[in-house]
Amino acid sequence: MDQDRLRDLTYRHQLGAYAVGNQIGDDIVRLLNRNDDDLTDQLTKRYARIEADGFDKGPATTKRLEDIREMFRKVNKESYQAVRDGLVASLTDVGLLEAEFAAGAMLAVGLSVDLGTAIPPTAVLKTLVTTTMLPFSKDGVTRLMPWLDTQEAGRLRALEGALQLGILQGQTTGQMVQRIRGTKAKNYSDGVLNASRNGAQTIARTATAGVQNASRLETYRRMKTIKFVEWSSVLDSRTSDPCQSLSGKIYPIDDVPQAPPIHPNCRSTLIPRRDNEGTKHRPFPDWLRDQSADVQDGILGKARGEIFRANPKMNYDAFFKEVGGRRRTLKELREYDASLFGEKAAPAPKGPGLRPVPARFTSPIDPDVSAATIAVLKKKDVTKALNARMAASAADPRYDPRPEFRDVNVKDIGKAVLNADFTDEAASMIAALMPELEKLADAFAIPRLRAIKSGGGTTTMGTMGDGVLRLNPVYINGFAAEVGGGAGTKVAAKVIAERDALAMQLQAERDAIDAVKVAIQGATGQEKDDMILRYLDMADAFNAKRQQWLKLDKKVLAARRTDSAADRPVSQWKPGDDVKEKPFNAINYFERPLDRARMLFYHEFAHHVHQMRGKQGRRSQVGTPPIEKALAAMFRDLTNYDNLPSRYSSENGHEWWAESFGLYFMGRKDLADPKVAELIERLLDEVTNGN
Repeated sequence: MDQDRLRDLTYRHQLGAYAVGNQIGDDIVRLLNRNDDDLTDQLTKRYARIEADGFDKGPATTKRLEDIREMFRKVNKESYQAVRDGLVASLTDVGLLEAEFAAGAMLAVGLSVDLGTAIPPTAVLKTLVTTTMLPFSKDGVTRLMPWLDTQEAGRLRALEGALQLGILQGQTTGQMVQRIRGTKAKNYSDGVLNASRNGAQTIARTATAGVQNASRLETYRRMKTIKFVEWSSVLDSRTSDPCQSLSGKIYPIDDVPQAPPIHPNCRSTLIPRRDNEGTKHRPFPDWLRDQSADVQDGILGKARGEIFRANPKMNYDAFFKEVGGRRRTLKELREYDASLFGEKAAPAPKGPGLRPVPARFTSPIDPDVSAATIAVLKKKDVTKALNARMAASAADPRYDPRPEFRDVNVKDIGKAVLNADFTDEAASMIAALMPELEKLADAFAIPRLRAIKSGGGTTTMGTMGDGVLRLNPVYINGFAAEVGGGAGTKVAAKVIAERDALAMQLQAERDAIDAVKVAIQGATGQEKDDMILRYLDMADAFNAKRQQWLKLDKKVLAARRTDSAADRPVSQWKPGDDVKEKPFNAINYFERPLDRARMLFYHEFAHHVHQMRGKQGRRSQVGTPPIEKALAAMFRDLTNYDNLPSRYSSENGHEWWAESFGLYFMGRKDLADPKVAELIERLLDEVTNGN
């Protein structure tokens, strides 16, 4: 094992990883900004009423002040809940990437690593996010969630204090809003709300560093070969005294007093060691001088790199340009890590290893996700987790906040709304497949989906528009038939039994009503009046129960569609066979219900690709997106519809693309239209080449 090589990989990864904290900080600021706009809008309207009344101390003003305070509390709480959800989702992804890096670095230096054992499960990584101690508290350390509670309460106090001061000073509405939001002349940096934005950046960077170190440390502990870790605080010119005093100290892997960070914005890291003999820590200028010109330029920039090489005795600390302003997504960091691992050939590992990132993206399918492995969670818990993902994606600046599609409402954005018709199994399946769609989004360099909602008519399984995926629970429930070890659905049989039992009750009541009707004809006086009233009551009860029967009858139709989603025959059709045997849509090529769900999801995601890839603005302003123009022309040029993989492929250029797109990524390239496959690969190559 090359300890120097391992140290170098760790240093360079950490430099790249710091920019991820900046990116997450930006994402959190966007979440805050979204609610801050709502806060200032409401403040403007409510404060104007107080100003109009002349700031009297009467009950009306008191009530309006309390209304503003309540609005502050509500919006502030919503803001920080979005921050909590966004941070947990993002930092869990960070934890996974760091675990992958730790394992990949070991493989790169020639160690054998059992990835199944070394990389912690997602549940463990998520726990690290909420339990890792962070240096925010004045008394020492605290966890992320309690600190966010403190931040939420502090911002609320600042808002209420600004309101009280504005009232005492008799400020106008405009002055009050400026006090809260800040002034445009100073880029809103002088407002009360800006403090929380600055705090969000510090929280994001420090929490990211905490999760990065905790995840790597947990991964090292799961490896039999790593016995020690060495503290290293050499990654920039602002190393604090406490960090400097710890640099070079070596700890047993299970006896690390406090992993980095030990102060806000701390950049210290832990280097894995097989032994505790001799420090691998080096002052950063000395380490950097031993690196190649390409590495130096990657850290300093080309111009500064040339100056650095030409002046070996220069004052490095005064010269070094911090990486604090850079931004890097997790995808970019993962690609950066892959380039590090590939710089020097490592001995072939004995056990399973991380595959190098392919030149072209090949498949989003996670082989570990199957109906048997998907944990069935309560729908409300699944929805909460999905909401965090959707909220983070909705902040992507590539999205227009104003929907373009008529069936998408702005209130849908940033949420997952699964109505009561979805089963827990279906919701859990959706959540399990969502990372695969995120892989596709990253592969095609388009935003990840920003909303999921219920939708669809009698036969529509799903739709896509504006980054919003609509799913029909009738079919999704069927696709989830085997999730969690289920043997399959027979929903229709149960509903039919309920409907038929009710039909028998209706028949008995109908017979009783008819008997009363006959008896009325022979009755007279009060007896006849009583019978008529009884007849009317029985008829009302009968009609109410008949409405129940009609609803059940509709449920039978829906339940049969649910059952058919899981049980429909598998098509063996191939190009050249009788077109009469061709399936209507491509999900019929797959036997397992979960694979049918995947095919549906990939089909709908294909629409997201043609809607978003290369898009330059709103359709009403810049016209049709470029891929849609290309698809229209390609579809017009088709001459043989018989060889298309499904009848639905003949509908139009978009469905032709979506059906073959799904088949391509489901591993059925033999069925995908070659022209679609060619376009897919061209788009992927464009992304790989940075276009």
